[in-house]
Amino acid sequence: LAAGCSAVVKAAPQTAIANERVFRLLAEVSDLPAGIVNMFCETGSDGAIELVDSIDVDVVSYTGSTDVGKQIMAAGARTLKRLGLELGGSAPCIVFDDADIDLAAPALVRAGMFMAGQYCCSATRVLAHNSVLDQTQQKLSDAMGALVVGPGNDPNSQMGPMIDEVGRQRVNNLLDNAGQTDEILCRIDSPRGLAESGFFLGPSLVHASNPESLMYTGEVFGPVLVIDGFDDEEEATRKANNSRFGLAASVWSRDLQRGHRVANKLQSGTVWINSHGRTFPEIETGGYKESGIGRLHGVEGLSEFLQTKTISWTTNP
Repeated sequence: LAAGCSAVVKAAPQTAIANERVFRLLAEVSDLPAGIVNMFCETGSDGAIELVDSIDVDVVSYTGSTDVGKQIMAAGARTLKRLGLELGGSAPCIVFDDADIDLAAPALVRAGMFMAGQYCCSATRVLAHNSVLDQTQQKLSDAMGALVVGPGNDPNSQMGPMIDEVGRQRVNNLLDNAGQTDEILCRIDSPRGLAESGFFLGPSLVHASNPESLMYTGEVFGPVLVIDGFDDEEEATRKANNSRFGLAASVWSRDLQRGHRVANKLQSGTVWINSHGRTFPEIETGGYKESGIGRLHGVEGLSEFLQTKTISWTTNP
């Protein structure tokens, strides 16, 4: 809309009610012409396929899983459609030996449990220097234990539920399988009664030292933090980049020169130093590798919906 384009929004079926409420507000905007912004919902993908195939749709901007993004990219080739794909993430968070652990640990738990971890930029893989690994693990466990899990309309809640039972069961299965190869340091049950009243899942901390495990390289997309150690900058950078995703990352150190040096080596579209998850509408976001193509927000995000044209003319001598 900001670029002057009309839009069709296909809401995820799990978020249809929230989207519908937003569109009711848009309908009250007096100077927004009818038909400029539209929404439809479906439980399948027939409508989405039609949008991708249509020659009347110039740009498809998709936020979601990498697997679906690949399907959209393949289908979009039939019309050479422009695509903006903001896909999966598995954000590494490097904690150096000079970091303020008392500050970093609770901040990482908040960044990892935000929206119950169902956020593509969520803190996921904590890489702590081996000299502070035990301390970091303990601080993370303590912060998880103090986290208040509950419904969103309870002002005391600090983390809500998973989006549906499918999502909750998927994360539970990941944790069950992780227990066979990795060490589960903390797996907190939902408060009594919540698991039956909604799709609630308590936070978990897993020490995953196998760099090939799904916990290490995949997208958990749930209230789980994975932790591992490292000895030096080179190892930390290598482990951080050992993922097919590259959406977001963070570096924790009192040495800002080191923070910037390591941030430049990380294959991530956004890197925070001594924080994680701070986003602004005027700053673009997007990913490296299989975290997508194109950018959201900012001037670069606006450019995704604009075409460049050159007009050249000659005057009559």
